[in-house]
Amino acid sequence: MPKDSKILCVNSQRASGFGASLDDERVFIWAEVTPSNEDTARTFTLYATGQPIESPYEVYVGTAFLAGRQLVFHIYEATL
Repeated sequence: MPKDSKILCVNSQRASGFGASLDDERVFIWAEVTPSNEDTARTFTLYATGQPIESPYEVYVGTAFLAGRQLVFHIYEATL
């Protein structure tokens, strides 16, 4: 992801393209980017509701629902 990208939204979306089925939902992160900025690695972790957060060095980014809103995942970004 380009340096200084701003996370706008986290949500689920049906996957498309080769090999994707109509029921193939995935979690996506949308960001405002400047494509000419140098790429930088960023680490995101999905936690299911009730799952312990493994690191105190993570910041909440958003929540996504899958399987007809039956599964809830919270997305955090590593800050170190």
